[in-house]
Amino acid sequence: VQTGQAGSYVYVVKEDSTVEMHPVKTGLSRETWMVIEEGVKPGEKLITDGHVRVAPGMRVKIADDPRPDEEAAK
Repeated sequence: VQTGQAGSYVYVVKEDSTVEMHPVKTGLSRETWMVIEEGVKPGEKLITDGHVRVAPGMRVKIADDPRPDEEAAK
């Protein structure tokens, strides 16, 4: 979860491997964990590392996706 002028947000990786910024409402946090109460749906993939180099609309590759490239692209 990042904080900008408009509040908290996350970067979501869409089906086409491009990035989209989602404003979020956060809840409780503990150590490195934080509850996101609103702004993302179950199953959406979030950028958790390297977010400083990411911008909305960029195409990204998920580094730890265990599926073969052809399957991940579906």
